[in-house]
Amino acid sequence: MDRSKRHQLKHDEFVDGTMRVVQQLVDNPRPIIIGVAAIVVVVLVGWGFTAWSSTSKAERGRELARGLAALSAPIVEQEADAKPDDLYRPRYTSARARAEAASERLAELASASGKQGSLARALRGIALIEAGQPEAAAELLGRASNELAQDPTMGTLVQAAHARALEQLGRYDEAAAVWAALLDGDERYPRQLALEGQARTLEAKGDVAAARTAWQEIVDLYKDSPTAAAAREALARLD
Repeated sequence: MDRSKRHQLKHDEFVDGTMRVVQQLVDNPRPIIIGVAAIVVVVLVGWGFTAWSSTSKAERGRELARGLAALSAPIVEQEADAKPDDLYRPRYTSARARAEAASERLAELASASGKQGSLARALRGIALIEAGQPEAAAELLGRASNELAQDPTMGTLVQAAHARALEQLGRYDEAAAVWAALLDGDERYPRQLALEGQARTLEAKGDVAAARTAWQEIVDLYKDSPTAAAAREALARLD
């Protein structure tokens, strides 16, 4: 087989795997990863068309695709239906098993340099949040947040994930500062979600008055959104 045919076969394998990940996202959207995942898929497809001259870069792209496939995989009830070893269409019996598998798949790449390494750190950090390991998640997401701060698509999404990890650790002042920065920055991250994060953090911190103000702003500005429903519940709870 000549070089051009080998190149095309590798390209087809990569794009097929990536498109399977896209389908997983369509079938099983989960708010904590959907924004990051959608952007990473775009990056991966781009690599599929441009990066095959670099074997190392192509393999990193496949590692990201496999990690993302695990992170967005469905949960099944029966052990017989699980497919934890499937590279691009895995299924797991619990959310923790899924998160741990994604973390393992991304572990090596998360120690690498460059944009691929930063993306892997972001995804692995999100997986670690779901795996109940917020300390390790916060470390990875803090680093990825700094590395991707100027990225027009990934930057704010990773910052939000970092804030969630800080919340889980009880580091409320730090988490609130991240949410405040998202609210004061540009509009790349949805304001209602940043307000929700800020309100949740302030409430957990015990700053009831400030939390009530943030929840009320959601109700006033986004009254028909799912976020507003959560805000109304919070306001009733705080009364």
